[in-house]
Amino acid sequence: MELNSLPIQELEYLLRESATAETSFTPDRWTKENPTQGHCAVFTLKAQDAIGGIICRLVIPPEWASRLR
Repeated sequence: MELNSLPIQELEYLLRESATAETSFTPDRWTKENPTQGHCAVFTLKAQDAIGGIICRLVIPPEWASRLR
């Protein structure tokens, strides 16, 4: 596949359809309403493969984590 050749709607569909509780990092929090729960790292890499760009990592203090949900 050529870089940036996948339409964003198709990428979103493919990621949502591939997500299951069994493949989630947090299977106890996975639901059909939020099928991407626990797939952040893998989906980030797949999105970068499909549309390009740079991935930045942000390290935050643990007490901030609840604010980012």
